[in-house]
Amino acid sequence: MTLYARASRDSAVSNLRPACGSVIGKDGRFDVAVTFDERRGYVGTHPNLRAPVVALSLSGLRRKIEALMLPEDVIIVLSLDRDARLERARFTR
Repeated sequence: MTLYARASRDSAVSNLRPACGSVIGKDGRFDVAVTFDERRGYVGTHPNLRAPVVALSLSGLRRKIEALMLPEDVIIVLSLDRDARLERARFTR
């Protein structure tokens, strides 16, 4: 499952490595792999993030990643693995 969000930020904290522009696709998408850990919650990872981003909800994870983005208009794509999909399904029923 893939979730999309458009982020627009006037100022952002740089938690990305300097070459972050090269990992954002030409269409402005930033793909983040998401898994679920029972002790930490949803964990988003990307090779250009200095550390995994952790949040208790997918919307919270998306907001944290949006805050880290440098470009003003980026589409964040959350690619959920099996554990994350199962946890999401558990709360949407």
